[in-house]
Amino acid sequence: MHSRHWPIGLVWMFSIAQGFLYIISTPQWEGFDEAFHYSYIQNLAETGRLPIYGRTLLSKEVTTSFRLAPLSSPVNSNLGNRYTSLGDYWQLPESVRKERETSLKNIPGDFRSISDVSSDACPNYEAQHPPLYYLLCVPIYRLFSSSDLPTMVFVLRIFSLLIGSLTIWMAFSLTKSIVIPVVISLLPMFISTVARISNDSLGVTLYSLLVLLTLKYVLVASNYRHAFYIGITAGLGMLTKAYFLTAIPVLAIAVLAIGFQKKNAGLSARHLVVLFSTMIAIACWWYLRNYRLYGTISGLFIIDSSPSPMDYFRYWAVMPWRSGINTIFREFIWTGNSSFTSLSKTVYYTADLLAAFSLIGLIKIYLKAHVPIKPAEKETLNVMMLFFFFFIVGLLYQMLESFLSMKQIVTGGWYVYAIIIPIIFLFCRGIGTLWRGMQRFAPLILIGFSALLNFLGYFCKSIPFYSGHYIPRFHLQTFFELYNSAGLLAIGRRLSVNKPEFVTPVVIIAGIIAYAALFLSFVVLSLKIQWRCREARIAGIQ
Repeated sequence: MHSRHWPIGLVWMFSIAQGFLYIISTPQWEGFDEAFHYSYIQNLAETGRLPIYGRTLLSKEVTTSFRLAPLSSPVNSNLGNRYTSLGDYWQLPESVRKERETSLKNIPGDFRSISDVSSDACPNYEAQHPPLYYLLCVPIYRLFSSSDLPTMVFVLRIFSLLIGSLTIWMAFSLTKSIVIPVVISLLPMFISTVARISNDSLGVTLYSLLVLLTLKYVLVASNYRHAFYIGITAGLGMLTKAYFLTAIPVLAIAVLAIGFQKKNAGLSARHLVVLFSTMIAIACWWYLRNYRLYGTISGLFIIDSSPSPMDYFRYWAVMPWRSGINTIFREFIWTGNSSFTSLSKTVYYTADLLAAFSLIGLIKIYLKAHVPIKPAEKETLNVMMLFFFFFIVGLLYQMLESFLSMKQIVTGGWYVYAIIIPIIFLFCRGIGTLWRGMQRFAPLILIGFSALLNFLGYFCKSIPFYSGHYIPRFHLQTFFELYNSAGLLAIGRRLSVNKPEFVTPVVIIAGIIAYAALFLSFVVLSLKIQWRCREARIAGIQ
């Protein structure tokens, strides 16, 4: 199975199908900060200049769309509750909703190049992000410049999905196992992260590629060429998301460790020079720009005065760490986009339990508690652990910075999908070493739990909620009431509102039914294959 590419091709196609369902069922601007990421692309395409945080305003097209299309309650709250929330939107008369939809699709084209300076003016708070993803989107934006806004959003979401879905191929290349790609493809928050207009789609893919290249450098080819490739990837990553800064110590440790192993520290030092000089040559201009404009290297969490070391210590002491970490973990499992719909406590407690079991297993490995492990597997585990550790440290630092500048925690659990491959790898390896024979069942457990999250997230939360059904406690009877012929027709009609003309109720209904059938087949096939693979394990690169 591992010597052929058709299984991973099926997994990739499943992720594309899931992403398509997400795109046609998710309301406009429901993705995290989607309107502001779109505005970044629009500003680049219309003016040819990079936006500046605190100065660049949203266009008249975007602010007009806020008055016409519904917004999630959290997004509406961030905008002063000036607009119609998603829940209130479905209380409007159908004639009013129809009139709004028509107006949304006929916003004058010249509104795209005009900044809104009216009382609805809003600065683009995503303007501080590195520009690479947005530059890649500019040709797509210009190609569809004659389209209406819903079509533009649809196309840019598809483009983001295609970029982000490459992570599935990275996972297979990195682990030589079908397990990790299957688990990743089933996680609904993975698709929510990469199938929206956002630089996270490119960030996840480039970070996964960086992990892959680093592991190949450690295990296969510790040479100048691979050091150069790592430098290019890291540089492009630094022009995509600031969280690539967390990879710098990992790269330094990995390269130097190989030098000490081969007793050639000088060679490793030269590899580091090649790696970091390449990265700096690609990305340094952006971080110098940040420092010149904002006084910070990353450009994030800009505050009026520079905090002193005592400020950091004081806020560290009062920081609600437990609450913040708990929130990030739950957002990683499921958040339901900007509306922040949640699953039952049982689901989150189950995830907590799996994480605890995995941690126990990993501790057993590092304590060498009767856990057989080959040298290549140990090095793979070490590299994955380094990426995981430094990324989490960076995330905790961001939590502290956000708390220092805004007196609240704004770090999102979806950021963690940048290291989704190391996370699932560590989960599988940790659970698989709890006791003898558990390695066979670890993939089954993770596939089953991911499938449960997928079913609950889409069929019990997102699709009902976006079609106007807020159901705090979802029961089996509720499922059959929603997904009978009459219920499906109503869902299709509502989800097709404010979508491109070709996304009709029939397309929505067909997409739901097709995905449901594909989902069941995919899960059954994955579980069947893993059950038959008695020697199934997470292997390192050979």
